[in-house]
Amino acid sequence: MINVGRKSLIILIRHGESDLNRTGIIQGQSDDAQLTGIGASQAKSIAEWLHGIDCDAIITSPLRRCIQTARLIAPVLRGNLTSISIDSRLLEIDFGPWTGRCRKEVANNYDEQYRQWRKRPFDLFLNNRYPVRDLYDRIETLASELQSTDSIPSAKIVVGHRGAISALIVSLLGLPKSHHHFLQIDRGSVTILQEISRNESKVEYELVCANERPGVSPADLVDFETEERTSSRGEVILVRHGQTDANMDRRYQGGMDMGLSATGRQNMELLAESFISVHPTRVISSPLQRARESAEILCSKLGSRVISERKDLHEFLYGVWEGMTEEEVIKYRTNEYSNWKARPAITSIPNAEHINDAYNRCMEIWEYYEQDLRYWGGSIVSVAHDIVNRLLICSALDLPASYIWKFRQTNASLSVLAVKDNYDGKLRMLNHSPYSLSRRLSDAWL
Repeated sequence: MINVGRKSLIILIRHGESDLNRTGIIQGQSDDAQLTGIGASQAKSIAEWLHGIDCDAIITSPLRRCIQTARLIAPVLRGNLTSISIDSRLLEIDFGPWTGRCRKEVANNYDEQYRQWRKRPFDLFLNNRYPVRDLYDRIETLASELQSTDSIPSAKIVVGHRGAISALIVSLLGLPKSHHHFLQIDRGSVTILQEISRNESKVEYELVCANERPGVSPADLVDFETEERTSSRGEVILVRHGQTDANMDRRYQGGMDMGLSATGRQNMELLAESFISVHPTRVISSPLQRARESAEILCSKLGSRVISERKDLHEFLYGVWEGMTEEEVIKYRTNEYSNWKARPAITSIPNAEHINDAYNRCMEIWEYYEQDLRYWGGSIVSVAHDIVNRLLICSALDLPASYIWKFRQTNASLSVLAVKDNYDGKLRMLNHSPYSLSRRLSDAWL
């Protein structure tokens, strides 16, 4: 059984494939669609993936495709769940005259508005209304309720549509509304947010994983055959190195040059199964041994391939914290630790790199990756570290370093970023890992 323990969870599920999804019809708030056999299979795979989770509530959009998905998932859940709650605030965006039309037809007949929808959705004016602003008016009230501090941490499942789920994520993470489209949310996918802090009135969340697709074979995991895929200039697959003994001890490594543990090597072997169908233009690694070893394991699956090193992919340098466990830092450097977790962009650790300097070097790395892929196309596998990968994600999404705690990076995990001219599906997947869900939700290691 997966028990959330001391931390609240919000599990966001996009409904499975519907018959209208298959034909490319924009559904909006219409209730004509129902799940296909593939859609039902996607829901059952999600149910199996979440099997045994200790759940307090399952909330769904009132539209049939979501209710069908929720009903296939609910029976395997544990906890205080007695019924499925229907919430009209989870309705999809009201697309007005676009509803019931083929996406390509809308793109041709509403050229300017469709471009606005893709690039500046919050400013979309359609049918004398701002439909995305209307969506946020109702979703923000739901987000506020989900963020309210319960006396006991809880796990809630929300089944909805791409637009509603995007708005919930943006609201719960405190992202700019210009980032409404930042995350690719495939049909039958799961995105999980977990509590990172709480006060008397509010719970703060981080993304634990995003666009996870239970039931998709590892070999197809990073093969994104979607509408967004066609407009990408290339993709960067960020990999965090496998586990080290210091990770198990929750010890800050920074510039310390440690190799992988036996568990770390084993989990990198499992993660490598996700790369069978990947043919990267380049594999680039941090010079530190734990990253280099991880890259070599991946390349053993990719066949003979040269690994390039970038010295600036090294981990954040923790100064006097290096070699200390998190428990020791909390005990002996309490104020520094509290500030690091609450306000990293303005925190100074003695003899350490400043987070803004690390952000600047990660910005330079991302700009290099972008230029490389815009010219050559394809994909780059970048093998590095926790803070560096978080900062690369922030750089790609034009978010400041203060957002680093919003994007978890587990040992032996991958995240996929697309090189695009806007935020539309720029983060394709976050923190996929061969670890079990319970282990990915644990804070037993650093």
